[in-house]
Amino acid sequence: MTRTLILSFALALAACGGDKDDENTGDSGTPDPTDTDTDTDTDSDTDTDSDTDTDTDTDTDTDSDTDTDTDSDTDTDTDTDDTGTLGAPTFAGDVQVILAANCAPCHVGGGNSGGFTADDYADVVGPVDTFSGLAYVEAGSPDDSYMWAKLNDTQAAVGGAGGAMPPTGPLSKTDLSTIEAWILGGANP
Repeated sequence: MTRTLILSFALALAACGGDKDDENTGDSGTPDPTDTDTDTDTDSDTDTDSDTDTDTDTDTDTDSDTDTDTDSDTDTDTDTDDTGTLGAPTFAGDVQVILAANCAPCHVGGGNSGGFTADDYADVVGPVDTFSGLAYVEAGSPDDSYMWAKLNDTQAAVGGAGGAMPPTGPLSKTDLSTIEAWILGGANP
């Protein structure tokens, strides 16, 4: 290493004009064949880095969580119909649709078979059947409603006349449940 520094210093001096005698030229600036400088670099670097990395990490995860969910929600349905009554069907929104689909043209759309018309709320709730003496619909009481008796073929038991309605066959259980709920809920318009 010391030799390299001395050589580097000599070269630096020569570059700055410290030696007028160039290695290839004589004092006159012409080439001098007898001037022979030899640089010998004998540095040898040996890297003997023998690091050995060994990763011996061991991770062990043990999950012993026990999750228990207890759902104690209580759902309360508070839907209101067009009149604001909780859960009760209405004539305009529910019952009139059933009557129009199953009682036309005899009782809906201008029909007045047996003296019963079901076009409007006032035609159904309020008037009384002439044979049985029952209101067509008695709000809150299906058993006291002549229309309910006709839909269930029990009109003879309440003093009524004629056959079950509609004559094409009974209403579906869903439609009957809707009409019953409407009457029990106060027969709301």
